[in-house]
Amino acid sequence: MKRLWWLWCFLLAFGRLPAQGKIYRVWLRADRDTAIVGDVVHLTAEVEYDESLNIRGGLQAFAHPSLDPVGSVEVAQTDTLVGGRYHNIRIEQLAAMVMLDSGLIVVPGVKFFSDASGDTLMTRPVKIFVKPVLSVKDPPRPIKTIIREPKRADDYLPWIIGAVALLMLVLLILYLRKHRPEPIPSPPEVEEKYSSPKEEALMELGWILSSRLWEKDPKEAQLKMSRILRRFLKAKYGIPALEMTSSELSRSLHKQLRTRQRLALMRLLRDADMVKFAKLTMPADRHRQSIEQAIAWVKDVY
Repeated sequence: MKRLWWLWCFLLAFGRLPAQGKIYRVWLRADRDTAIVGDVVHLTAEVEYDESLNIRGGLQAFAHPSLDPVGSVEVAQTDTLVGGRYHNIRIEQLAAMVMLDSGLIVVPGVKFFSDASGDTLMTRPVKIFVKPVLSVKDPPRPIKTIIREPKRADDYLPWIIGAVALLMLVLLILYLRKHRPEPIPSPPEVEEKYSSPKEEALMELGWILSSRLWEKDPKEAQLKMSRILRRFLKAKYGIPALEMTSSELSRSLHKQLRTRQRLALMRLLRDADMVKFAKLTMPADRHRQSIEQAIAWVKDVY
């Protein structure tokens, strides 16, 4: 007995009893119990076990369909004494999870195990209530009034350009309406045919004189007078006066007209040709006198 007692004292003083491999405690906790969809929740798993064991499992083997792990699992190892005798090891495993679904999320317990000792311990599950981004019960927050950017001078430039262009267009239309040539009146229509070439020529020449056509269009007034006289000569003497030049017409009328009458006619036709082809400008009195002379010539010849 004394030998056994001395052996026991020797072991207590200079050694220790061989330790039995064992897992002592396991924990699982979250840094919050409520979150919003999209928040990141950090999980911590801890295990305390004998140093002679090789521990596996925990968050490193954790998988859950409602959670996505962020980054890798971090492991922190510390030494601790249990009962003042056994040299044990404590490991903390850290992981970050993204909350993807709303409602009550139950994170199941994680399992630690050792093949050497056959020990298997599982932590308690962790409950996290995840709220949606906008709660149905909460009324929507009032939308703030939109702050409009103050107007600058450049912002009004397109409107100013448009207004100026519109004003110029209106002024142009008014100018064209004011200065557009008045329509040339047409000779009155006669239901019955003229009784004679003289009556026809005098009626049309009288209309040019009464309407003062030369004030609106001098060229047209002289052209009409020339055509009236040529139609009168064609109807009276049967010559193609409308297709003949003034010189040809003078030679053709050498026998039909007196010298005075022929010279007066040529003077009227040449003045009309000068206004028509040479763009001769005559005063208004000269145009009026030409029409009056043409009327007097027709009366004299007939």
